[in-house]
This record gives sequence, C-alpha cells and structure tokens, in this order.
Amino acid sequence: MKIIKIIGGLGNQMFQYALFLALKEKYPEEIIKLDCSYFKTYSVHTGLELHRVFGVELPQASFIELLRVTWPAYSFKLSRMIRKVFPPRSTECLEAKDYTYNEQVFSEGDKYYDGYWQNFLYFDSYRDVIKSAFDFKIPLNTESASLYQSLQESNSSISIHVRRGDYLKAKNYVGLCDLKYYEAAIGYMKKHVTNPVFYVFSDDMDWCRRYLSPLTGEDSICYVDWNKDKDAPLDLLLMSKCKYNIIANSSFSWWAAYLNNHVDKIVCAPQKWTNTKVNCRVQMFDWILF
Repeated sequence: MKIIKIIGGLGNQMFQYALFLALKEKYPEEIIKLDCSYFKTYSVHTGLELHRVFGVELPQASFIELLRVTWPAYSFKLSRMIRKVFPPRSTECLEAKDYTYNEQVFSEGDKYYDGYWQNFLYFDSYRDVIKSAFDFKIPLNTESASLYQSLQESNSSISIHVRRGDYLKAKNYVGLCDLKYYEAAIGYMKKHVTNPVFYVFSDDMDWCRRYLSPLTGEDSICYVDWNKDKDAPLDLLLMSKCKYNIIANSSFSWWAAYLNNHVDKIVCAPQKWTNTKVNCRVQMFDWILF
C-alpha cells in the first residue's frame, strides 16, 4: 500500500495529487490512497479543495492503514514534533528539502509520502493524465464567466500573478519576485506579443495598481479582483486560459502555466524560486526565467 499525505493550499495539493496519479499509473494493481486527515485541524488557506474544484477521487486511508506506514498525527504541529523526536520509519518517504528528484519514490513496497513534491519529474511523464484530472468543475460566477469567454477569443492575453500577503514575512520567500522581475517579464512580453492585454491576479491589488500600470504603459490592463475566498480557484482557471503567463514563485500560478494548453505559449518565471537551497529546476525547461 502507498499513501500520499495531502496538505497545504490548492497548488500544493495539486502537486501531491499529481504524485498520487503518477503512482497509480506506475502501479495500477496496487492500493494507493491519500491521507487527508490533517485538514481536521489545519486552518491555513481554505481547506481541502481538490474534490470541490476538480471533482477528483479522494480515496482516504483509514487509521489502521496509516499505522502500517507512519505515525498518524491528525495535526500538522504534532507531526512536526514527531519528526523532530523520532527518525523516519523505513516505510516513510520524505521529500528532499532541496526538491531533488528521488528515484526511491517509485520503488516497490509499502510507503507513506510526506512532502509537497514540487518537482515536475515526478509526474510530467503522465502529463495527459494530470491535465485530464485537473479539469475545473467549480462553477463560474458572472464576472469570471464573462472574462472566460473573452479569453477564449483572445490571441494576446497575458496573465500576471503577484503574490504578496504571507510572502512579505515568510523567510523562504521574502525579497523574491520584486518589481524588477515584473519589469523584466512585462518588457519581454511587450516585445514578443502584438497588442498585449494584461490580466492581473493578486492578493494585493493596491500594490499592483500602483506599480504595474506604469510598466504596461499604454497597453490594456485588467485587474481581476473579484474572486475571493471560495471563488479564489477561479483565478487559477482564468490564468490557465490566458495565452501567455507571467507567474510568481507560487505553486498556484505554476499550475496555471502548466495547465495552459496553448501550443505557442510563453511563460515567464522567476529565476530564484525560494531563499532555501534548491538543487533542481522547479520551473519547466521551456519557461523563460528572469
């Protein structure tokens, strides 16, 4: 039996679920389940979103099944304490802190997978399966439905994702994706896209209106500021429907760019993804880095 722990915001849940799908493809005859128990006490972000947003299957492991491969905690803080006190069990497969690909992830035998698995090498071989699973089922509100239609008809739409909020104080992310990054990425798009139309998605629209408008100049710019709380995943959907993407160092817009199916898309991404040491490329190989 293999069990994948699900935790974090929607973007991280998608990385974990992508590993789940890859393991199902690799081991079609084996029992593979999810550990979603942490959401009973995990209050960060908006909770477990995978089924609500994508309608995907969430086969959840029982307590007895979890006990076979890990120490069930049902609490994020408690699990961190256990990690500090006890060494990993032989059945526990932990994500490398520097995101390095671990070939043992796909070895045989019972395993419990603990991590975010933000390395596309774990699942990109099954890209069609992944994209098919992440087909949005969340209903569109009026404003998003209108924009969705416009994006379907546009050949010059460019999403810009700006994540500030919790990143302003998080030591792993503070100081990254600054104004110089957006200036370089927007400048690149203006050189390569005829009559560009920029669509801004952010948790800090005041900052965006103040600093991004001068960078786009006379080109059209739209601030997508209506998707709040439970409608937030609609921003991911709309970004994925833009022909081009300028993403932040965020799993949320990473997935928007990955799900963008335009053949000749351009994706601009930050060169430095985190302040921690990373020994692999989080960004896809064909993305433009600044």
